[in-house]
Amino acid sequence: MIKFELFKIIDEAIFEKLDYLQNHPRYIRMTDAYSNLEENIQDLIKAALMLIVTIVPILISMIFISSNSSLKEKLIAKEQIMDVANELIQKRSLVTSQGRKILGPTYVDSEGSLKNKISSLLSMSSIEMSKVNINNFDSEELDGYITKVKADVGFKDLSSQDIFAAFNSLTARGKMRIDEVSIRKSESDNLLDGMMTLIYYSKDNSTE
Repeated sequence: MIKFELFKIIDEAIFEKLDYLQNHPRYIRMTDAYSNLEENIQDLIKAALMLIVTIVPILISMIFISSNSSLKEKLIAKEQIMDVANELIQKRSLVTSQGRKILGPTYVDSEGSLKNKISSLLSMSSIEMSKVNINNFDSEELDGYITKVKADVGFKDLSSQDIFAAFNSLTARGKMRIDEVSIRKSESDNLLDGMMTLIYYSKDNSTE
């Protein structure tokens, strides 16, 4: 419907110009000169004018159709870009939401930083770091600037209450995963010695 209205406007504009030309003095003089020409020349001029009148509207129509097609393709491309962008935003939001459940709040990529992390968590439960040692530290870089660290953490001379408090601090507060646990009880003082394997995931936010 829009295309037909556009053609109607073009036709009206052309006819308006033709009416103006017909009443113009120069056009009248040209008409007089044309009437004095030989018949075969008049036929050639008529054919040329007919060709021009036919071709010009067709060219204008093709230009508008081409322009409309180009705009339509750009609109489709923009809509596709918007769809992809929205999908990426949704996925990133989902990853961020799930990441908060898995990733630790502090970035850890070395044995020293892991030791500081464990010391900070255990101090909340009044457990001395002198009773804890770290062995077999391993660090692995994953996609998305995520680092996985794994280490064997040995402990000695801890009470049952200390063990439960340590487990709670490391897992609930520190978001560390305890993979394996081995505990021995001393017969002399009933204190506990043992080893646990900790796994901790964290992200380097400085890269964003």
